[in-house]
Amino acid sequence: LRFYYNRNTYWIRYKGHGGNTISEYELRYGSTIPGPPAIPNRPGYDSGGWTSTDGASVEDEENIVPIYTPRDDTPYKIEHWGQDVTGSGYNTPLLTENKTGTTDTEAIAASESFTGFNRHVGHSSEIVSGNIDGDGSLVLKLYYDREVYNIVFNDKDANEIVTRTVRHGGNATPPTPPDVTGYTFSDWDKLSVNIVEDLSIIAVYTP
Repeated sequence: LRFYYNRNTYWIRYKGHGGNTISEYELRYGSTIPGPPAIPNRPGYDSGGWTSTDGASVEDEENIVPIYTPRDDTPYKIEHWGQDVTGSGYNTPLLTENKTGTTDTEAIAASESFTGFNRHVGHSSEIVSGNIDGDGSLVLKLYYDREVYNIVFNDKDANEIVTRTVRHGGNATPPTPPDVTGYTFSDWDKLSVNIVEDLSIIAVYTP
């Protein structure tokens, strides 16, 4: 008597990182797994072969996936933005840092020091940390407020006329100088442009 048996068949599938099927084969038990296709490129990673060795025997259903190693030189950026001299915007570029890190790890932005600016913690557009994506698209953003100064305009006897509040680098508009009998206003004793500190400015008159 003779008995005949069919070999079981199994699906062998080569899959990409995202689970998509690249190629597939229905093979009999014990047959040789065909050689793999080219490993798909994965930004931010180096490829290291497949999870099954070329030439292995079929023993069961198998999904063969690529092996990737994250790179440690994946680029990302940290942008530092300063408050505008006037208005509510933060459109003054202070610094852009071009950094690198290991793909799919967390990057954290650190504050920098800028003359006349202080970090605005909690700004609505702030991005302090994020995942370093393999395509280099991560951009972290920090925002900084300008320091504010008091500019006091005084008459010729150093009596206050008006005080202006100005952001770092801004200009203070002088008031109309008071009339002084027997004197003609000539100028103010200090410029009130590109302000970087508190100032007391006195009106200068000539007889």
